[in-house]
Order: sequence, then structure tokens, then C-alpha cells
Amino acid sequence: MNAALQGRVQQVIDRLVESGDEIGLQVAAYVNGELVVDTWSGVADEDTGQPVDGDTLFTSWSTTKGFAATCLHILADRGHVDYDTPVATYWPAFGVHGKDVVTVREALTHRAGVPQMPEGVTPEMMTDWDAMCAAIASHKPLCKPGTTVCYHAWTFGWIIGELVRRIDGRPIAQFAREELCQPLGIEDFYLGIPDAVEGRVAPLKEAPSEPDTNELALRVMPPHVTSAAVVNRPDFRRASIPGGGGSRSKVVILLWVEVGVNLGMGVTEAPWALPIPYGSSALASPKTVCAGRNPQRIQHTWLPKPFEHTWMRQRRNCSHRIMKAHHRRLTLHLNNRE
Repeated sequence: MNAALQGRVQQVIDRLVESGDEIGLQVAAYVNGELVVDTWSGVADEDTGQPVDGDTLFTSWSTTKGFAATCLHILADRGHVDYDTPVATYWPAFGVHGKDVVTVREALTHRAGVPQMPEGVTPEMMTDWDAMCAAIASHKPLCKPGTTVCYHAWTFGWIIGELVRRIDGRPIAQFAREELCQPLGIEDFYLGIPDAVEGRVAPLKEAPSEPDTNELALRVMPPHVTSAAVVNRPDFRRASIPGGGGSRSKVVILLWVEVGVNLGMGVTEAPWALPIPYGSSALASPKTVCAGRNPQRIQHTWLPKPFEHTWMRQRRNCSHRIMKAHHRRLTLHLNNRE
């Protein structure tokens, strides 16, 4: 551990908690495989006063997508799935309303055209894997598949997870645990927590924000199911929701990035789809992951401006904000830590 850097980061996060900008958070940093920062501050639960510590689990939101995408890359590396094959080849029910042309590559790069949540979706429905997959399979695309990137905030997880299940036979939570986490020695990542770790999970608190009126935003992330109250529900925490419902500690995410291969993916090609770790024959090769990137010139819409602004407001109110606010300062410290 780098004591000087650790102390500086500790001061920064303590100030964030003292100012009220943060309730509780963790920060970890690896350099060349060495854990140089591992610190935390604040409380995990305001109601009980339980402090954050190194074992506290936080909702991983869209970093969960990187784990889900990696599961599919592992199958591609083993020759079980081809990126340019239609999703409907593996999942026939998906191929309706013009979605028969949607390829695995397009699903991985947010170009499937179905970012919208099902009409009438409820928190209970989101915990029902089969119900969500059936509803998404029956969707009509909002745009012509393959032509426009539009962030599949929630639906990405069920599309990729169902592909993994249909190709391999195991639910994605089991596949991720056995083929991804265990080979890397990752213990604190969950697609559905076991009862034993319930007490370690930090409940979310809703950040103040103005009501969103953008039609696409409301369809992609309906407020009544995209809230702290929903994510804090016991049934939601225990469900497999690979688009944004994972639970993890900060060291898991930083270790994941550190051992990853830098493939140069832009956010419009694969938002939050983290690089593939190396060092285990069970994991996918960099060549396979590079092959899954978007090789075409397409319209990169990302999100309409009102939706983009709302999303960034939400991001600024989560514990990852420190990595934005102090990115340059932390990078300078890391570069000069010798």
C-alpha cells in the first residue's frame, strides 16, 4: 500500500462525507497489479449508523454489464457463439417484429433497438427472469436494429443473460460465478445476493433531482422501477438483474479493471462493457473481445440530451463521483508515487 497516496485519498473522501456530498463510499486503486489505495469513509446505513468498511457491498449499477458481457465473450472464445449470428438463432422468440436481423454484436453494442422496458413493468416482474425475457423478446424496435446506438439501460442484461443461458444452459449468475469469478478469485460480486451477505449491503438513498419528462428516458428507465426504494427491496437484491442490479465491493471493480486488457473501446461502442481479464484459460482472449467490437460506421446517438443530463445527474450522486471529481489529481499522484 502507498501510505502517502492512501492518506491523500482518505482526506479527499473524508471531506466529501463531511460536506454532505457523500453518505459513505469506498475507493481502491491498483497500479501494475499492486493495491496502492484501499480506503473508505462515512456510513453504509444512515438509519442504523453502520459504518462503511472494506467489506461493505454497494449496488454496482451498470458496471454489472461488463460482467454480463464477459460471460458472452467467454462463450465466443470457446466457439459456442458467433458475434455476427442473429440473436434469434439462439433465442427464436426474439426474432419477431423485425428483430430477426439483430446480431449478437448489435446486442452487445446497444444497437438492438429495444432499450425500452415492458409496458406495465413492476419491481416484481423485474425479479422474474422468464417474464422479463418473454416481454423483451416480444418488443417492437424503437429504431431500425443496427443503425443507432441507444443505451439499453436495463434490457441489456436480460438480452445478454438469456443468450448465455440458452447457449450454455446455466443461468448467467451461475455462469459468472463458476466461469468468471472463481477463476479470478473474485468473491464479492453477486448477481443476486445470498442471505448471508444481506447485512453487508449499503442501502441506496434517492438523490434530489427534477422529474424527468423526456419520453425516451421514461421508457428506458421508468422512475417507478429505477429508484432507491426498488433497488433496496430484498427480492430485488436477490434477483439476477445483469443490466444494473449487481452487488460488489470496490476492490472487485478495481481489480477487474486492473487485470483487464485495454482494448480501446469507446463508450458509444460498448458502454461500461469492461475489458476481459487475462491470466486464466477459462477466460476469453483479447483477440475474441476485439472481434466483438463495432466495426461499422453508424449513427452514434447515445441518448437524447434531456436523458443524458438526467443520467449524469444520477451518476454524480453516486459513490463513483470521486473518480470523476478528482481524476486528474489522483492520476498525478499515481504517476508520481515513486
